Formats: sequence, C-alpha cells, structure tokens
Amino acid sequence: MPLDSRHRAALIEKAMELQKTLSEMTYRVEEVRLQNAALEEENDLLKEYIENFITRVILECLTRQRLLASDHSVSWVKVLTSVMPRGARGHVRSISTTLSNTKALCSSSCWTGSSIGRRPTAVIDMGLHTWKVGFATECKPRWRIRSLHDRWEDWTPDELESFLGHVLLDRLLVSPPTNADAWGDTRILVLENMFTPRYIRDSVRLCCGSLSFPGRVRKGFRHAGAPVPLQVENGHIRSTIEYAIGQPTALVVDMGHSSSRVVPVLACMPVMEAAVESASYRKARPRPTDEHSHSGDEILELVVSAMVEAVTKCPIDVRRHVASKVYFVGGWSGRPSLEADILEAFALLVSDKLPNFSSKSITVFDTDPSMDPTDLIWIGASIYGGRGRFLVAVNDQFSSIGMPVPHPAMHKSTADDSMGVRVTDWLNTFQ
Repeated sequence: MPLDSRHRAALIEKAMELQKTLSEMTYRVEEVRLQNAALEEENDLLKEYIENFITRVILECLTRQRLLASDHSVSWVKVLTSVMPRGARGHVRSISTTLSNTKALCSSSCWTGSSIGRRPTAVIDMGLHTWKVGFATECKPRWRIRSLHDRWEDWTPDELESFLGHVLLDRLLVSPPTNADAWGDTRILVLENMFTPRYIRDSVRLCCGSLSFPGRVRKGFRHAGAPVPLQVENGHIRSTIEYAIGQPTALVVDMGHSSSRVVPVLACMPVMEAAVESASYRKARPRPTDEHSHSGDEILELVVSAMVEAVTKCPIDVRRHVASKVYFVGGWSGRPSLEADILEAFALLVSDKLPNFSSKSITVFDTDPSMDPTDLIWIGASIYGGRGRFLVAVNDQFSSIGMPVPHPAMHKSTADDSMGVRVTDWLNTFQ
C-alpha cells in the first residue's frame, strides 16, 4: 500500500529523531570513557604519591629512632608491613634493599660520630613578627609561625613556655626524653636578637633547659630530668656574616618588623659597643606589596640615622672599611628602590665624617636568587648548626690529598682560590 506524503514525512522525522538520540548517546559514552581514563590516571598518580610518602615516613621514623643503621631496621620494616594496607605492602617490602645499602653507608668511616646517627639540630629564629623554625643543614626553615605579640614586653612567662612547647613538640616533633642519656646528641639552637630583653633570654633558657612544658607532656618531661643541650646564639648577626655570605667585615642592617638593628662586624665578630637599634616605626604606613615603593620618609630616616650612628661609634681607623660594605637582612630587605634610597642618604650624611666618601664607594652584597632575604639569618644558623655533619663527611677526602677541611668562615675570594666553591654554592648542596 503506497504511503502518502504525510506518512512519509512523519517517518522521516521519526528517523531523524532516532539518529539524533543515537548521536547523543554515542557522545555521552565517549565522554564517560574519557572521564574514566582521567580517573584511572589520577588514581595511579595518587597511588604513586602515597607509596613515596609511606617510604619517606618510614625512613624518617627509622632515622629519628636511630634504627636505620642498626640490625633491627629490617625487623621494623616487617612489622610495619604487617599493619600496612594490602596494596602498599609490596612497596614497603622494597625498602629492605634500601636499608641494606644505607647500613653499609652508615658503617663507613666518613659517616661515624656526628652524622646520620645524630639527631638533627633544631634551629629557632625568634622574631618579633615571625618565628622561623626548622632543622640544621636545611636550605630554608620548615615553618614560619606568626608571633603572639609584636613587643617582648607583652609576653608572659606562661605564654612563652606554651609557645616554645608548640614549636618544639607540635611543629618540629621533638619527642620527650626517656632517660638521662636520651638527649645526648640533641641540640636546640636559638637565635635571639641582641637587643632582646634579658628576662626573655633567661626564660627561653629555663624553658628549654628544664623542659617544663605545660599540658600533656609536663609530667613525662619532668620525670626524665635530663636537661637539653641548649645553645643560645646571642650574636645572631654573626651567623649571617660568617656562615651565609662568607664576609668577615660588613655593616649589617637588620630591617625588622617594627625597628631596625645596625651592627658593625669586624673579623666575624659583632662590635656590640657600636650596635644601634632605631626608633620604632610601628606607626608607619602598612608594608607595601610593590617592591618599587616603600612606606615613606619615616622609615628611611630612622634606618639611615641608625646606620650613621653605628659607623660613628666604630673606631676611627675602621669606619671607612665598615661603611663601604653593607648587607641588608630582615623582613624589609630585598627591595631595590628602598635600599638605593637608604644608601644614597647614608653616603650623604656620613661623608662629613669620611672625606671623599660617596654611594659609589659602597659595596652591597646581593643575596643568591634561590634564597629569601628574610631567611638569611636562619640559613646562616642552619649552616652553623650542621657544620659538624658535613665536615666529618668530607674530612677523610680532604685529608687524603693534604688539603684542610673547608670552613664556611672562609672569605669568598679565599674559598674560590683554594677549594673552587663559594658559600652560596655550598648552600645549593642542601637542596
């Protein structure tokens, strides 16, 4: 029976709808397939990340507990394997090979004494605005913690004790001692501003020395009765000069959060008689985000006045030598426009006491691009706190060829001639 034009048009329209539906279903199937492929790829990456993380955690735990170089390390891996998820057990078992190779390295002569077996030195930079904490031999601090107060006068003994406990126990994961010998290889290096009040220094020494932190661990710490080998580095500027930039003499300008400290350094020793702290610029305008601007003439005037006063207090025969080498550190450093304005104003004011002195006579030490200028003091302390581990490791190598062990206090030019490496290059080996 022949179809009329009306029925033919309806069938054609129905076929087109079916074809359209089929195309949409095909597109959705392809979309689902692509999504499944993406999810499988993400799962593989996540699985690899988790396996690598588990490996790092196990190795770190074994190292911290001094089991890495012992015969019990493989046994610990077996115990951990039994409690790990089934999918990660095969990866955990592969750590046994790594531990066997590492034990051979630990037993060698170049890693004896103060090497892997030693607990890492905790380095704490106590700033008014930010505390920088981490471990020695690392290239940057692990944590930057906002301080509770912007003035030392506002700190109470209980707050300082609680804050130190949070830094050591919660952030650095320093475990309580179990006996009188548990802290034999542990050091805590505290960097203090030389203008920090004496009672704050005494409180820090008392808190870390007695380990009388409040709360959940007070009883455990006091029961051990083992004092922590605490080393308070009052001259924190020295760590920057001697171990970070390798210069024995310079005028260090520490541009902090609320004030600046200017310290002349001669032969790697800060001249305390000439150290000057500027007046507080707390009421200055907020810190700018643009590096080509600064917060006005108030901060500039205060910093320059402190620099001129510090140079004036130095002996006459070393004033020119100190003023010709300037190094900026601290939270306000690293801004070329601000530093250029400071140097120009400083050269203009100090020229009355130093004839023929201009801004061209000043050498400004630049920070390595890989470093944050605000971390220079902490980095210098990191090198200082971990120098024993690296010097022991290379002692045999240099002694075998009759060369002295390289020391980070060497001048840059001397280091370049004798050992072909600079301090900034040495820092890159930590990464």
